Amino acid sequence: MQSQKSNLKLEYESRPGISKAGVKIKQATIASIEKPIFSGNEFAELIIAQIESASTEICISTYIFGKDSFGKMILDKLMQKAEAGVEVRLLVDGFGSLDWLEQNSKFEHAENMEIRIFHPYPKIFAKTAVLDWNWLSRFVDSISLANRRNHQKLFIADDNCLIVGSRNFHQEALEWRETSLISKTELVAIGKSIFDYTWNLSWNPDEKRLKRFAERFKARRRGLDLEKGDLLTNHTRRLRKVRNKRITELMRNCHSRLWITTPYFFPPGQVMRAFERLSKKEVEVILLLPSNSDVWISKLMAKLYYRKMLKLGVKIFEYEGAILHAKSMICDDLAVIGSGNLNQRSFRRDLEVDCSVDNQSCVEACAEQFQLDLKQAQPQTLNSGLTWLQWVLVKILSLLLPNSF
Repeated sequence: MQSQKSNLKLEYESRPGISKAGVKIKQATIASIEKPIFSGNEFAELIIAQIESASTEICISTYIFGKDSFGKMILDKLMQKAEAGVEVRLLVDGFGSLDWLEQNSKFEHAENMEIRIFHPYPKIFAKTAVLDWNWLSRFVDSISLANRRNHQKLFIADDNCLIVGSRNFHQEALEWRETSLISKTELVAIGKSIFDYTWNLSWNPDEKRLKRFAERFKARRRGLDLEKGDLLTNHTRRLRKVRNKRITELMRNCHSRLWITTPYFFPPGQVMRAFERLSKKEVEVILLLPSNSDVWISKLMAKLYYRKMLKLGVKIFEYEGAILHAKSMICDDLAVIGSGNLNQRSFRRDLEVDCSVDNQSCVEACAEQFQLDLKQAQPQTLNSGLTWLQWVLVKILSLLLPNSF
């Protein structure tokens, strides 16, 4: 018998300016804006408005840049701004944007516009680069880095607007259930530093060869002072360790609520230990996962953990609306919005950017949206796991490719 859609009513009280842990929280001001964006139409309108109003520079970093109508419209507007004298930098991932890169292999764009590729696949090199003596080294380099992708989503305009979140630049991002965050605070400068760092490590198809080894090594060694900021990234081993530790500590130290939305759930050991610790406390832990996933194997990977999570007291719901691709976490009076998932790839492989938010209007907006999402979700039970054949398949894949999901 199918379970009925959840009508679970969640209640949470907090005092303005004070977290459950008793920590004072900065209040938003007119000059300091942080706002979550849930609507795809609102996101599209915001991006277009920011592009059209930009006067000096536009920076975009995305995993997927689509060759669909939305991607074409954004590309046209970027080229128009570049022709008007605005510096435009577009950074795409070599695998996530593979279709778009193949269609735009000649990279014909305006003079003030530059496109770079993070870890291109060999087939991109074959279509866009001259076969010179250095081609083989590029081929080997791309193979060795093939499983590390740029999964971050960043939009920066004129050093005064930063947008992070789960949305790529393709049509599906406007139709799926996504979450973005616009910030007009001091975080813009930090986001720009993160973008510049990844940009300097990426390949410019207009050049005949990659940067010299010494230049690339220097770029990799140049760290970012982000260990105590609100933007969590993982460009270096140190920053990856700091980011993972802060996320798990945030989970472990929850006092009343931990509401998580993630499309891909394949938790590393430190995350599972955080859930185990929470099971000994009176914390309401709710995990919202997709019923229909854009990556079918990821859904099976998540179901591998259903029984254990339910036994730990975690409430699991599967969202039955549009494809769930949002990535957010609400812990007491704090929220985390960004590109990171609770899976092995985000913790060990891919480049991510997440924003820790303590603005109370922003946190409560996320909480309200979470409750609305639960109304379109089905609660899961101990009988909601895998069949024996699916279990065998997932176990084999998890053993053979432990950091690929």
